[in-house]
Amino acid sequence: FASGTAVGLYALWRRRRRRRLRVKVAVLCAVREEARHIEERLERVQTMPFSVGTRRYRRVRGVVGRVVVDVVTCGIGSVDATATATALLSAASFSLVVNCGCSGGHREEVRAGDCVVGASVVPSAYKMVRADGSSEHVGLRLDTSSDPLRELAVDAGLLRVAEATAGDVDLPPWPTTPHRRPVVHTGKIASSDIWTQHRDDIRRQSATLGTLCEEMESFAVARVCDHFGLPWLTVKDVVNNELLDDDDDDHSPTPETGLGESLVLDELGRRAAIVVIAILRALDANNVEARDELLYPNS
Repeated sequence: FASGTAVGLYALWRRRRRRRLRVKVAVLCAVREEARHIEERLERVQTMPFSVGTRRYRRVRGVVGRVVVDVVTCGIGSVDATATATALLSAASFSLVVNCGCSGGHREEVRAGDCVVGASVVPSAYKMVRADGSSEHVGLRLDTSSDPLRELAVDAGLLRVAEATAGDVDLPPWPTTPHRRPVVHTGKIASSDIWTQHRDDIRRQSATLGTLCEEMESFAVARVCDHFGLPWLTVKDVVNNELLDDDDDDHSPTPETGLGESLVLDELGRRAAIVVIAILRALDANNVEARDELLYPNS
């Protein structure tokens, strides 16, 4: 064959092969309250054993259409998220990893009930405190010679399909704002083991880093995925916003969680799960064009 013909036949073979492949997705959630909203929307659900050393993880497997989904509860924070993601990806093969859960808003317009599809994740704790007391975000230093990693960006093609899918999702209103329709935002997500309640610091982070919300696991998961060469997505719903006035509906009294914040536990991750399920349906083997753009964006 001529070289052009051979290349064309190989590309056709790859596309036909992809259509026969079964897509397998890992969804990592920090806590059971978040994970259950994904688990309840799966079919043919079964609990799968998964442990590393003495640590036993909760893993639930089900399907969305023809997409096989493993929902794993990793624990709160970057250390447990890193350990869980590394162990999981070392033990099994996946087409995509999604980090799904809850967050706190960084802007007044990002309110409880809204969702954020992460265009990138920012390791917000990696900063330098200068001699004069001022601080500057420098990013994660990987070595002594390269520039610090200030953020990790989602693949543009992957984000395009995820954003379009999320835009068509109708989210239920937040319990204390029943007449407001939640909004799906796309933008940067701050990720660290720091829970910020101080309003001036939240505004400073949003202004300097461009972030819409903050949480504790997404950068760790994304970093592990990059090591394994896997595409990843982060979808977070907003469950509180410290920038709003205390008498605002978003700050209605709720039982104390012990996490230093009053949250509606039943709502954690609920709307993010709805968005993620919609994205997984776009990965269904019947939707070959959307699936190929999501999983093979550069081919």
